[in-house]
Amino acid sequence: MITLGIIVIIVVSAFAVPVDGFLFWSSTPSVEVSKDNHLPLAEGARVYSEGGDSTPTRFHISRNRLLPPKLHDGAAFTTPLSANSAAVVDLASNEILFSKGIDDQRSIASITKLMSAMVVLDTAPDWKETIVISSDDMRVGREYVTQGERITISDLFHASLIGSSNSATTALARSTGLSQQEFVARMNQKAKVMGLVQTNFVEPTGLDPQNRSSAREIAVVLRHAMQYDEIADVTTMQQYPFAPVNTGLRRVVDSTNWLLTGQVVRLSDAVVRGGKTGFIDESGYNLAAQMSDGTHAVAVVVLGADDHFARFTEVDMLTAWVFENFSWIGDETYGNN
Repeated sequence: MITLGIIVIIVVSAFAVPVDGFLFWSSTPSVEVSKDNHLPLAEGARVYSEGGDSTPTRFHISRNRLLPPKLHDGAAFTTPLSANSAAVVDLASNEILFSKGIDDQRSIASITKLMSAMVVLDTAPDWKETIVISSDDMRVGREYVTQGERITISDLFHASLIGSSNSATTALARSTGLSQQEFVARMNQKAKVMGLVQTNFVEPTGLDPQNRSSAREIAVVLRHAMQYDEIADVTTMQQYPFAPVNTGLRRVVDSTNWLLTGQVVRLSDAVVRGGKTGFIDESGYNLAAQMSDGTHAVAVVVLGADDHFARFTEVDMLTAWVFENFSWIGDETYGNN
């Protein structure tokens, strides 16, 4: 019986193909996976079912899905980008499909708020709890909150991620009971756990140019952030109405992501499944977004684009190029290019 078991193992091994630590049977198309062009895997990518179902679902990365998509022959991206750094990553395989200055460390501005939101969620906030905005919370920018207002944690969370309110983010961090030093330490600890070596935070809003990372590592931050349903849901909202508890004065938070609001002409039909904008003078215009064609999903990051519009058009151009020029395993064209 032992001899028979050994024979079975030998036969099975002979027909298996190792790819990045997993085994694929020989009937699976053989694809070379470059470890230098491959990001670490999360538990699974947040995707939506084909047909526009708005209900989010998670899937665990299967063996076949780990294989990267294939670029069609002669389909290189040749359009000049104003962004100093850019990356496109397939969410199923975490293979890098496009890169420009991907490891250049840069100021990331309000993309910082993705990490801040994760730290807040890790403290299991009570969404109905309220906090009074103090003078120490007030920061520059389109703030949506005013000193003396009593606002729920939920409303602060929405104002932070949708409208990129720096004051709301500062108050949100304070609501955790942590000092700013302790809060930032947790941000940096999460970055370390993610395996990031070029990412560093000094405060939770992104106003400080010393909040720095690279396009490669922001793709990792985005991937982890989208694993939180609350972040993925909130960052797909075009608007969010709320009113401070003690005044009842209604206001509306508008999304800073113009790919959601229809304020830019688009080339791709891909749907935005979450992300974050960022801008300060030192960083230029930044955008990190998860994009889906209904079947596949990619993370697209541009850092240091020339102007407000360029970050959206360049993410959209990269998205359109990827979904037009790559084939995923299971597609009819996979292996025919």
